[in-house]
Amino acid sequence: MEKYLYKYLSFPSFVDIIQRKELHFVLPSEWEDTEESSFVYEWASNLDEVLSKFITILMVNRTYAQSWTFLSESDAMWRIYSYDNQSVRIKIDVSSIKKLEGVRMLRVEYSDKLIPYSTENLSHSEMILKYIAQKREAFKHENEVRLLYIDKIDENKVEPAIRNLYYFLMGEAGKTDDLDFSKIDLDELKEYINYTNICGDRPNHKVSFGHIAGFVEGVMVHPLAPEWYTDMVKMFCEINSIPFEGKSELYKGKQELKMR
Repeated sequence: MEKYLYKYLSFPSFVDIIQRKELHFVLPSEWEDTEESSFVYEWASNLDEVLSKFITILMVNRTYAQSWTFLSESDAMWRIYSYDNQSVRIKIDVSSIKKLEGVRMLRVEYSDKLIPYSTENLSHSEMILKYIAQKREAFKHENEVRLLYIDKIDENKVEPAIRNLYYFLMGEAGKTDDLDFSKIDLDELKEYINYTNICGDRPNHKVSFGHIAGFVEGVMVHPLAPEWYTDMVKMFCEINSIPFEGKSELYKGKQELKMR
């Protein structure tokens, strides 16, 4: 296992993280890439029991994620997260993840088709997390790691929530039926999941790292960052006692050739 995790981000986002001492987790369904949740929903649609589908979608809507990478540097990452050459790359120790309350870490697996995990070796909830951490082959160069936070449900609310959802979807007639989940399809579950009154509408969740000394172990700036920006980031790091690793030298050889 690699020792460090890295994240490339804009300077304002970096400042916000350090000032608040919080990581910002977001529902994958809220990310720009609309395919982020496609694998877990595809898997859910193939489940035989609609109750299992409901549990899956319920968990997906309460699982928040944040993307990191094992790549200490790459041309692709600096270009994708350039922010006009004013991005920064922060570094944390993998061991620090265990100190974050309720957070799990999964390495992203890349495949354009559903990966056939064995149900004998993984629980239902573990299967869900596996598919949340699956991406298309086109993104394999990112060597991504996902930090996941699951907003746990009060066990006393699960059964009432299932009944509320069923009654909402089936109308008054549903109140006289036994709970026949075969009458509910996956799209309806996705559309009306918030009416269970236990998911709410929170698209993000904050996880504090204020209790972890030296959580951010290094900061580096974009290899093409202007000097004034490099100096500003360095000053901010010094004020907040964060190790500053300087400006990336990824393109140093090319720059020297241009000067000759």
